[in-house]
Amino acid sequence: MEVEDRDKRVSFAQALNEALIYVFLLLQAEFKIGNKVDPTEYYSILDSRIRDAYEKANITPNEEYLSLVTNEIIDTTLRHSDDPYYVSKDRALLIAQNESNTAFNLKNHEEAITQGKQYKTWVTEQDSKVRTSHESVDMQKIPINDYFQVGNDRMLFPHDYVNGSPENLINCRCVCTYE
Repeated sequence: MEVEDRDKRVSFAQALNEALIYVFLLLQAEFKIGNKVDPTEYYSILDSRIRDAYEKANITPNEEYLSLVTNEIIDTTLRHSDDPYYVSKDRALLIAQNESNTAFNLKNHEEAITQGKQYKTWVTEQDSKVRTSHESVDMQKIPINDYFQVGNDRMLFPHDYVNGSPENLINCRCVCTYE
């Protein structure tokens, strides 16, 4: 991954992290004082904050995915209101890093298709943290519209949220290069 791309991903992840921490602090306060939480209010707040992060990163959000992620974050947080982890900085950071990688991998894939690129190559970080299923496709070059066989999943690109299972998405640091 190019340094410039990595810097953009990190910057975007930081903006997402700030958005999540803001919402988690609001929810934490609601939980502590025992208020009934209106999920739609928090969907709206989180959606707005995430859109600001996308705008700052100059990325057009995938509307379907943004709605899915926003709803899932709020719904999961509310279902686990008695567990401090669900409003923690650790969870915010994990989500922010994953969502940054998802947004950039989706953006890069869509741009490559628009630019008429013909091939893609899955690239891991090539370190001891790479999971076995990702090692098996590392440096594999295939036609741009074909799927990588990643463990039990057929994925178009790393962080392919439509086709990938959590075990292939969460904490994935992989990217694709295109030609």
